[in-house]
Order: sequence, then C-alpha cells, then structure tokens
Amino acid sequence: MPLTFPARASLCAILLLLAPAPALAREVGGVQVVETLELGGKTLRLNGAGVRSKFFFGIYVGALYLTTSTDDPEKILNSDAPWEITLVFLREVDHEQLLDAFREAFEANNPQDEVAGLNASLMKIHDEVMSTLLIRPGQKIRLAYRPGLGSTVTVPGGASSRVPGKRFADALLRTWIGDHPSDVSLKDALLGKS
Repeated sequence: MPLTFPARASLCAILLLLAPAPALAREVGGVQVVETLELGGKTLRLNGAGVRSKFFFGIYVGALYLTTSTDDPEKILNSDAPWEITLVFLREVDHEQLLDAFREAFEANNPQDEVAGLNASLMKIHDEVMSTLLIRPGQKIRLAYRPGLGSTVTVPGGASSRVPGKRFADALLRTWIGDHPSDVSLKDALLGKS
C-alpha cells in the first residue's frame, strides 16, 4: 500500500534525523580541517592545527588529533593513547625532501644513540611507500599511532607502511611537538596555544 504524502514526509524527516552528521571543519591556511576523525574504532578530536612554513612559504597544513585535548607535549608523549597527524600539502614536495626533513627532526629531538634505529625504520617506510612519491598541492599524508600496533604512515593513493612499537611513534610526534620542532609556531598551533 503506497504511503500518503504526510507519511512520506514524516519518514523523510525521521531518516534525516537518523543520518550521521558530517564532521564539522575549520579553515586553516585555506584548507578545511575536520574537527574529529575515527582511528581504530576511537574518536579523535582536533587538538590544534597550523601551517608549516619555511622561508615565508607555506609547505603544509598540519593537524594533530588526540583522544583528550592538551597543550602539554610531555603528557601526549607519555601517554599510550592513539593519535594522528595529518599533513595537507600546499606546495609540491618530493620523497627526498620528506626524508631529509624527518632525519633532521630525529637528530634534533631524540637521543643520539637512538637515531640510527629510527632512521632504519624511516627507511623501511620510505622504501615501502615513499620512494617514488611526489606530493602535489592538496594531497595528504596521514601519520597515526595505535597502541599495540605502532605507527602507520599513509600516503596519497592509500598505500601505507607500519612500524611496530611506541618508540618510533614518539620520534615521529617529536618532529612537531618535541623540544626542537621543525617549526615553533606550528608546534604552538598543534598544541592549541595559538
């Protein structure tokens, strides 16, 4: 039996109410940054976002997602909770530039006796998913940590590489929120301080 117009209208209204709401977003550096995302069945919330600049040029918009917001980098590094950093690129960057940037950050923010091991894990990721990578404006890299699984780096196109354990995850995170970050103003933005 066909539904009457009032019944159809009521059904449509109910379905609209039950539909999942789209994730809200804010604009940072001309990029729409979502307020929440899902990682391994957990909801992460945007802790902060900002633009990574070098020589006055914007390189990418970085966004840090955590289960619980905080402006304390030590609290983030000392917890064993999931996190994700997304990098939406504003200009073209190749795999060698990325590799050099991570190596510099590892050397600046980690004990020297750990750097060789961190670089070996970085090369594993490079060889698996980044060795021919040329990132164009608007493309995204996702770096995520899940307790028990380790770090996953996902590049444009969806290919990903994983490094088990928390040590490498902490080294990745120190790139942005360590004592000697690549960009101090970006660190403040990711920590929600600006």
